[in-house]
Amino acid sequence: MEPRPAENRPPFGRPPRVASGDDAFYRSLVDELGETIAPLTGEALFRSAVRYMSRALGVQAVFVAECVDYPTTRVRILAEWDRGRFTEPREFALTGTPCDATIDALTSRERQVVGPRPAHP
Repeated sequence: MEPRPAENRPPFGRPPRVASGDDAFYRSLVDELGETIAPLTGEALFRSAVRYMSRALGVQAVFVAECVDYPTTRVRILAEWDRGRFTEPREFALTGTPCDATIDALTSRERQVVGPRPAHP
């Protein structure tokens, strides 16, 4: 699959607004990603997914991360493809990063749908 031209890519930091003309593109992207990573697990799955998504979306960097704590203040990058190469896994604080707003929006939505998480002892 060829990367989308820049003028047709969703803006960074916002989920794409899928118009009827884009439905086929997103469906084919998800289908191809599923076929690519289906036989993989663990680190191989994450590394393959980030490399594929970077190429498919035509972006320089993609990463998969997990939240280290709750409420979330830190994340751990499990796999990252940046400018044509994999980077080393690392952890970072969310405060002041674009990820901070994304995690906040996701956890706010989770609380609306699922309810608050129980406190850990």
